[in-house]
Amino acid sequence: MLVYASQSTLRVPDDYPTIQEAINSASHGDTIFVRGGTYQENIIIKKGITLIGEDRENTILNGGGSGNVIVIMASQVTISRFTITNSHMQGFGIYVGYFGNVISDNIIINNNIGIKIEYSSGNHVCRNIISSNNIGMQMFSASGNKIYENTFANNYFGIDIYYNSLDNIIYENAFQQNGYGVRISYNSNNNAFYYNNFIANTKDVYAEQTTNIWSHDSKGNYWDEYEGRDLNKDGIGDVPHNITYMDKDYYPLMGKFYSFAISFSGGTHYVIVISNSTITNFAFKNVVETKSASITFNASAGFSRITIPKNLMKKIHNVLVNEKEINITFLDVADPENFYLYIEYYNDCSVKIFYSELIDLHDQLLFDYSNLLNKLDNVNKLFSSLQADFDKLKKQLHDIGSAHQSFKRNFESFLYIVAVASSIFIIATVYLSKKAHEKSKV
Repeated sequence: MLVYASQSTLRVPDDYPTIQEAINSASHGDTIFVRGGTYQENIIIKKGITLIGEDRENTILNGGGSGNVIVIMASQVTISRFTITNSHMQGFGIYVGYFGNVISDNIIINNNIGIKIEYSSGNHVCRNIISSNNIGMQMFSASGNKIYENTFANNYFGIDIYYNSLDNIIYENAFQQNGYGVRISYNSNNNAFYYNNFIANTKDVYAEQTTNIWSHDSKGNYWDEYEGRDLNKDGIGDVPHNITYMDKDYYPLMGKFYSFAISFSGGTHYVIVISNSTITNFAFKNVVETKSASITFNASAGFSRITIPKNLMKKIHNVLVNEKEINITFLDVADPENFYLYIEYYNDCSVKIFYSELIDLHDQLLFDYSNLLNKLDNVNKLFSSLQADFDKLKKQLHDIGSAHQSFKRNFESFLYIVAVASSIFIIATVYLSKKAHEKSKV
């Protein structure tokens, strides 16, 4: 088992005058922090370190037009917050030849190939601006990588995927104003594309000898050249978008994809907006005192399909457009963790989506009060029924009493008659016995 020394942070130029010297002195797991400035270097990384710039606009790695700017020949390397530029005319801004590395939050500009991943998997390339390169990013026999939240702009090829590059996931990227947004070739199959925006490219996708996937969970990509309609108003095109003669996006988005990260209650949650209007000034606000939460943004005329995690809002109480309440259209999506709303607006406007726990409490109190009234009404009905039953029983008891008195009178009369009859019978018997006795003496 490998045991590494405790991690430390090395600083350039404070501790070392060049980035390469800091890398050479670093141990696995160390962080090299590079202060803002321009560093004309061609660096090679052969150990798992984190290389982080002070800020990506002003911490510049310039290859000087020679070779590759950064070569990664190790795993567990992170490159973040740099401008990486000016490789050789046949070189790379970043070359990745090992597994499980992260390239994030950089500006990669004016190189032959911005990023090349070769014979490698498990790498994450995210939140970079990759612009004005011959090829923004190239994957050669590279599989199982994740490419997300990047902007590929003004490259001849945005992404070039070729020679048995399989099962890569490319999502939430913007491909705009490239010669080709994506090129896929030479048996590079089963790569998944979704939630990407294809805007103003000369050609969005060129593909040959490949079959790939262009949607996920019934949601595809935005294509500015898509001409289909959305008659059911759910933000998804009613007919597929033809990409190549083999590939189709069966769920093309009717508007651009936006994702807004919100830190709340100890986690990060994402509000997703699909909209054909421009979304600006997006904000989430939670007010503890009033136990309320709101999402606000400005939009131009159009529609928005909005996905809101229930961890942010337990319910949607109101939607206001220019401070006027509108009817809420909830989409019928089988997802227990999110709300799906569809909103239309016809002019530039402000949108507010509102939730308040106090409204929930008020509604619960009204519900409980209504239940109490129903229960009281049921008690009154039961009491009325019991009163009717009591009156009926009382009448029955009265009837029984009357019948008893009548029976008593009849029985007393019967006893009187029996007594009289018995007396007459006894007198008659005595009389006849006496007469019989007198006759027997004569």
